[in-house]
Amino acid sequence: MAPNKDNKPIEKPPGNNEIRQIYRVAGYAFLLNLLLAVMKTFLAIFSGSLAITASAIDSGTDAIASLFIYGGVKLSDLTYERIELNPWYMLERVILAKRC
Repeated sequence: MAPNKDNKPIEKPPGNNEIRQIYRVAGYAFLLNLLLAVMKTFLAIFSGSLAITASAIDSGTDAIASLFIYGGVKLSDLTYERIELNPWYMLERVILAKRC
């Protein structure tokens, strides 16, 4: 890392391999949470247990949260030029403009 004018090291943005690894981990987390939710759902149906049903619902919400994290990671990787063309960014701008 090269120092800037304040003699502090300039942090480099994460490399392509690091970003791919983050995508991979976030994707695996979603798939594993989804698999766990499906398995618990089948077990809850066959056993009739209310506790397992609640656990299946909890695992399902974890899977949804993992999917949102994956989307957030994807969104954070966008460059400024690509963000302005993103429809979600445009929707956010419209919502914020109506609040003012």
